[in-house]
Amino acid sequence: MWNKRWTLQSVSSLCFQLGELLQSGIPLREALLFLHGQKGPYQERFYKMVASIEQGENLSKTFSRETFPSMLISLVGMAEERGGLAETLTYCGRYYQEKLKYRQELFQTIAYPLFIMLFLVSAVILLFTVVVPRFQSLYSSMQITLPSVTLTFLEIIHFLKQYGIYFLAAVILLPVVMFLMYRWTTWLDHAPFLLLHIPGIRYLLRIQASKYIALQLGYLLEAGIPLLKSINIMRENIPWKFYLHTIEAVENQLLEGELLSEAMKKQPIFLDILSKMVSMGEQTGQLGKQLLSVGQALELEWRRVIYHSTRLIGPISLIIIGILVLIVVVTLFLPIFYLMENI
Repeated sequence: MWNKRWTLQSVSSLCFQLGELLQSGIPLREALLFLHGQKGPYQERFYKMVASIEQGENLSKTFSRETFPSMLISLVGMAEERGGLAETLTYCGRYYQEKLKYRQELFQTIAYPLFIMLFLVSAVILLFTVVVPRFQSLYSSMQITLPSVTLTFLEIIHFLKQYGIYFLAAVILLPVVMFLMYRWTTWLDHAPFLLLHIPGIRYLLRIQASKYIALQLGYLLEAGIPLLKSINIMRENIPWKFYLHTIEAVENQLLEGELLSEAMKKQPIFLDILSKMVSMGEQTGQLGKQLLSVGQALELEWRRVIYHSTRLIGPISLIIIGILVLIVVVTLFLPIFYLMENI
């Protein structure tokens, strides 16, 4: 077992290159030797894979010795039994390429809002730790009677200085606690279904679920995997527990003889367009292509919604900063105004 994990980029590149070499008629061993001849961080590992093939092991067994995704290993194993290994590798390469692209775009999407939030927190800390204490010292030295509004504001600042660190620690620890609860408890498995009752989040959650299922199932079907086996592979490799219940419900309804479109229509987490497109695919015999088509359309819709949502974070943050500055200016300069009126 070799411990260094393959990245999504390296897995995608391996699948594409190996699939193209096999489609060109090059035997598996020679194809791996060709990849071994390319310089890179995985050169030695290609050599070990060649050694495994020479010892009589198949490709899925060889991949299992590596830290490849379990879904890739399952698909390769099925392709070795049914045929179409090159096509399966090509589809896997496309899938992991799309997955990597999604992660990169998601990071780019949240990077700007995170920067704005960091700026907002820094501005608040600067106001409360530098600006406000200087005014407080000034008024104390001048022995000015402070109005009730300013006194209340200064008491709040004093409270935040004493207990703000605990609040900040709670904010930092909250995601950690939620993650541990997600891993160790079952009640959070139903949280997304509770969120379906919140209008804005409901739409986002349904897009994400419909997009994920459509693309995953579409790639599997286009790779030649039967429907029930594709559902089984998804159930075994699904990354989110709260989707597992939905996949299991769809699988049970398929085993009872229902159509996939009818099974999906009964699940509230899926958009109506998904079941309609699946129904069209069932009628035309092109279910995989229809799923990929609707999945790509939902991917564009997801990006559009996320883009417009994150664009609002900047203006909202500036408004919050403006309100905080206004409150600080009014409460801190109010004693000076009172002093000038009494002169």
